Amino acid sequence: MREAVYGYASSLYMTTTTMTTIGYGHPDEIGTISEQLYLCVMIFFGIATFAYIQNSALAFKEVPSLEEGLTEQKKMILNYLAKIDGVRPGLKLSNDLY
Repeated sequence: MREAVYGYASSLYMTTTTMTTIGYGHPDEIGTISEQLYLCVMIFFGIATFAYIQNSALAFKEVPSLEEGLTEQKKMILNYLAKIDGVRPGLKLSNDLY
């Protein structure tokens, strides 16, 4: 039974360190099962803390709505098409032209 637990703990440790690209080394070099599981828990808490901080920082950034972004894209496309056709870019173009 102990060998099965050690196998699962070792597998979890190797998977966690590989997926997070930390790579502490071979499980036998780290030590006991409890040390490996402690490292896995600390890695997950570190990832959660980083994600929380990043989310909090991005909450202050003003993100334009999808409609505003599409309106900007539409203006850029219409100005580009007007430049190609030789029409002055400042002119108001109707939507049914293009």
